[in-house]
Amino acid sequence: MATANLKDKGSETEEEVQLIAQLQEVRAEKKKELTKREEDVKRLWELGKVEREKQDRLHEIKKERIESDQRERYGSFLEEKTTTNPAAERSDALKTELALQLRDNRRLEDQNLSAQRIAEETQLRQLDELPSTEEITELKWKQSLYMYHQRSQQQPPAQCYRHRSKYLLFLVSY
Repeated sequence: MATANLKDKGSETEEEVQLIAQLQEVRAEKKKELTKREEDVKRLWELGKVEREKQDRLHEIKKERIESDQRERYGSFLEEKTTTNPAAERSDALKTELALQLRDNRRLEDQNLSAQRIAEETQLRQLDELPSTEEITELKWKQSLYMYHQRSQQQPPAQCYRHRSKYLLFLVSY
């Protein structure tokens, strides 16, 4: 049998020759298609690159247009602001002056409350130094309640902030 296989290998039949030729043709066609596919991939990559460049340029143009519009709007805003009527300027000045006066009034109220607190504490200390009797104890108790009540109803100190050339008053609670 081994000799039969050797004889068969040496002599190829017509069918084998045809199959080998067809196989070579299929391989050549496959190679041509792969080459074509590689060229298509390269072409797609190049088209993608061109597309990104065009898209970037379009984005840049839109960005420049938006920036230009913003500059124009800001310029017109500045022009409008500088050419405002005197009544509006006086109104802003009055608002600023009012805010400053409110702040000063609040500061004076805070100082007045501080002076009252100091006087009350001094009074309590003086009462503490007196001999303890039932009346004095009742007075101390009433004075303590009065001070507690005053402190619980006291408004927190005001803080003034300047925001866009206007003063704003804020009450801060502790």
